Amino acid sequence: MASNCPRTELKMTSNLPHVQILGRRTGWASSRVSASALHELLHDPEVLFKRSEAKVFKQSLSALLVVLPVNLGETVTICGYKKVFRKNWLKRCTSLVRLQDRSRHSFELGHQFLDAGIPTPEPLWVIPPARWSWNDPAYLGFEWLPDCRDLNVQLASLTLEIVQTDPHVRKQVWSVTRELATVLGRMHKAGFCHRDLKFSNLLIDGVAEKPRVFIIDLDGATASTGNVDRWLWNLSRVARDALQTRLISRSTRCRFLRAYLTANPELSLTWKDVWRRLTVMVDKRNRRRRKAN
Repeated sequence: MASNCPRTELKMTSNLPHVQILGRRTGWASSRVSASALHELLHDPEVLFKRSEAKVFKQSLSALLVVLPVNLGETVTICGYKKVFRKNWLKRCTSLVRLQDRSRHSFELGHQFLDAGIPTPEPLWVIPPARWSWNDPAYLGFEWLPDCRDLNVQLASLTLEIVQTDPHVRKQVWSVTRELATVLGRMHKAGFCHRDLKFSNLLIDGVAEKPRVFIIDLDGATASTGNVDRWLWNLSRVARDALQTRLISRSTRCRFLRAYLTANPELSLTWKDVWRRLTVMVDKRNRRRRKAN
């Protein structure tokens, strides 16, 4: 006789510690999350949003992000917990033919980043929507970095006068620039590309003695071998944001390119050649943006 109880399955994989299936839902979790903790989340993915400790960090029509302490089984950890909806019918239709949901892609790629030494918040668990579901959201839990702010927020706390007159601030700006260039160079050298390297997807830990940079929003990133054109197109997104603030001088952008080329010797171009090609690409991005508007 067939059982009406939800089917639960736990198995080991080569690159992810454990997977569980409960009814229509499947969840993937890192080794820091116990099987029982993942089972509870699969049973009711909304349970964390209902807790009084959950503080809303960001909310939009397509996503809800809260921050709260979560019992992972052996430890209680401050986590970010994100619920993502498919915004329109086009995304709902394309999700039906996509081989892998974006949330699971982001989860797995995050672990590949960490294995390669590329800093990103550790993905802890993910519950993608059911394969043929139109309306189910995706749920993603990840390590929360309380001392980090995105690059836009960091720059908003400065003024041009402070940067020009305070040598300590100038030194900090250069330290962040060098670390950012090094991280992006190592990312490209390791074979990763990020399709949306804007300032808001680059977190800066300014509390640490040495600035640390973390890359986020990996759902559009890829782990295929890159090439010069793709690397430069990635960098042109960063360059476009850099040109929109007076706080990042021409000399700082030049030093950024030199540090990037040191971290990614696979890019066999001089910094002047890279500068010229990025100028053309940024102009192309701006024309596209004006046309779209």
